Amino acid sequence: MKRLNLTCLLLLLPIFLLAQTTISGVVMAEGEPDPVIGANVMVKGTSNGTITDFDGNFLLDANVGDVLVISYMGYVTQEVKATAAPMNITLKSDNVMLDEVVAVGYGTMKRSDLTGAITSVSAEDLNKAPVAGLDQALQGRAAGVTVTTNSGQPGEGATIRIRGIGSAIGGNDPLYVVDGVITGDIRFLAPADIQSMEILKDASATAIYGSRGANGVILVTTKSGGKGKANISFDAYWGIQNRWKKLDLMDSRSQVDTELRIGAMRNGAEEIAFYNQRGFSEWLSMYKLGKSPFYPMNFDYSHQETDWQDEVFNANAFMHNYTLSIDGGSDKGHYAFSTSYFGQEGTIIGSNYNRFTLRLNTDYEVRKWLTIGEHLSFVTTSGRNAMHNSSSAGASVISAAMAMSQWDPVYYPEGRVNAEGKDMSGDYSAGSNFKNVTNPYQMAFNTEPSSKNERVVGDFYLEIKPIEGLVIRPSISLDYSLNRNRNFTYPNTYTSYNYSEKNFLSSSMDRHCTLLEEVTATYAKKIGKHNFSIMVGQTWEEYNYYSIGGSGAQILNPVESNWYLNNTTEDRLPASDGVGRSRRLSFFGRAFYSKADR
Repeated sequence: MKRLNLTCLLLLLPIFLLAQTTISGVVMAEGEPDPVIGANVMVKGTSNGTITDFDGNFLLDANVGDVLVISYMGYVTQEVKATAAPMNITLKSDNVMLDEVVAVGYGTMKRSDLTGAITSVSAEDLNKAPVAGLDQALQGRAAGVTVTTNSGQPGEGATIRIRGIGSAIGGNDPLYVVDGVITGDIRFLAPADIQSMEILKDASATAIYGSRGANGVILVTTKSGGKGKANISFDAYWGIQNRWKKLDLMDSRSQVDTELRIGAMRNGAEEIAFYNQRGFSEWLSMYKLGKSPFYPMNFDYSHQETDWQDEVFNANAFMHNYTLSIDGGSDKGHYAFSTSYFGQEGTIIGSNYNRFTLRLNTDYEVRKWLTIGEHLSFVTTSGRNAMHNSSSAGASVISAAMAMSQWDPVYYPEGRVNAEGKDMSGDYSAGSNFKNVTNPYQMAFNTEPSSKNERVVGDFYLEIKPIEGLVIRPSISLDYSLNRNRNFTYPNTYTSYNYSEKNFLSSSMDRHCTLLEEVTATYAKKIGKHNFSIMVGQTWEEYNYYSIGGSGAQILNPVESNWYLNNTTEDRLPASDGVGRSRRLSFFGRAFYSKADR
C-alpha cells in the first residue's frame, strides 16, 4: 500500500511542477499613453514579487490562477488572477488623492481639477535610495520619466528624459523650477531637503512656461517649517559600492598561445620555434620589448600574473551622508534650516566626490496683507575625476586595464635596470604588448585633476493681499556658480607613448549668473458652485557667463602649493577668456473655471 501511494505521488509530481510557470504582462495607467515603471507585482500572501521595467513589462514565476497584487503610488491597488497568456493590466487613479493640492506652474491646484499629465513624487520615495543627487533619486519613481546615469564617476549627474526625446536638433533636458526659481539643473539639492516634486509631462501642463517647457517641467518644493516648537532631526547613512561584473579575460598562458598563433600567420613557424627553444622571457624580449629603455632587462615576466581588473577597481568603495535639520514656526512665521555632507569614493582608482550643503527657508507675516520670505541654498563641491567612458586605452582607466598584459606588473620591483643601466625600481610598468597603452595606475596617479565648485541659488519674495481673493507676488531670484578646474601632470618618462620630461599644468575658471525678476497676480473666487481663478504674470531674466583658462609647463619646484600658471617657465599659452550674455522678457497668464468641482 505504501509503495502504491509513493507511486501515485511520483506520477502527480510533474503535474505540480508544470503548474509553476512564468507569468508575464504589462502595466499601464488609465488615461496615460506611457507604461507604469516600477509598479509592484506580488503573489498575494507571499513575498514572491517583482517590479515592472522601463516598458511596463514584468516577468514572475507563479502558478496560473494565483492572485497577483499590483500596486503603484497614486493608483488603486488591483488584484487579478494570473493567466498563462500575457496579461494587460490598467491601474485606475486613486480618488482619495483627488483633493490633494499639487504644485503647477506659478501656483497650486487640486488634483481633481487638473487637465494635464502631472505626476507627483513624495519625499519618502526620493530618499529610498542612497544617491548623490536628486536627479538620480528620481530613477524608477515616475511613469514616463527615464533617468540614465551618464557614468560611474562619483557625483556625476544623470540624464532625465520625460516621455522620450522631444527635439531632433535642440536640447532634450527638462526645465527645473526649485521653489519658483528656474534653473538648469538640480544637482545642488540634497535629496533630504525635498518636500515634494511634481513632473509636468504634456503640453497643457507645461504651456505656462512656453517653449522652455517643451521637454517637460520638474517642479521641486523644499521643506519649510510648520507651526510649533523647533524640531531637530539628524539623518545618516553609510554604504559601500563594488563593481557589478568582472570580465572573463585571458591569463598569461592563454595570451601567449594567442600571440604565437598570430605570429605564426605573420612569421610562419619561425616565432613558435624560437619560443620553444628559448622560452617565454627571451621570446618576449625578442618580439615585444627589444632594447627599449622603457623595459627592464633583468625582470622575469613569466612569474607575473596581474589581474588588472582587481587593480583598477576599489573594493568596497565607501559612501556616507549626514543631514542635520531644524525647523519650526509660529502664527506669524516659519523657518527651516538644514546642513548636509555627502562623500563618495569612486569604484575606480583615483576618483572621489564631496558635497557640503546649507539651506535656509523662512517666511514672516509682517501684516495680514503682507508676507515676506526667502529660499536660499549654498553648496560647495570638490572631487577628483578618473578618465572614463572611452574605448581608447590611452583615455580610459578601464580600457587601459583591458589592454595591459597579465604578465605586466603594476610597478617594476626593486633592483630592475634597463639596457642603459637606469634604475627602474618602483617605476610604472610600460605596456609590453601594445606600445600605445598607458599603465592605468600612471593614468590615475601621474596626474592630479581637481575641481571645486561653489553655487548659490535662492530667491526673495513678497506676498501682497490688497483685497480678498487677490494675491500679488513679486520676487527676485539668483542662480550663481563659480567653477574652478586644475590638472597638474607629472613628467611621463615611463613609456614612449606621450613621453615628456616636463611637468604640465592647465587651469581654468568659469562663472555663471542668472538673475530673474517675476511678478504674478492671481485672483480666485468661489460663487455658489462656481469656482474660477485668473493669473497673469511677467518675468525678466538675464544670464551671463565669463570664463578664462591657460596652461604651461615646467614648474621648477612642483609641490602642490606651487601649482599656479605664474610658476610655469616653459611652453606657456597665453590665457584666453570669453564672455556671453542673454536676456529674456516674458508675459503669461492662465484662466481656470469649474462647476461643482467638475
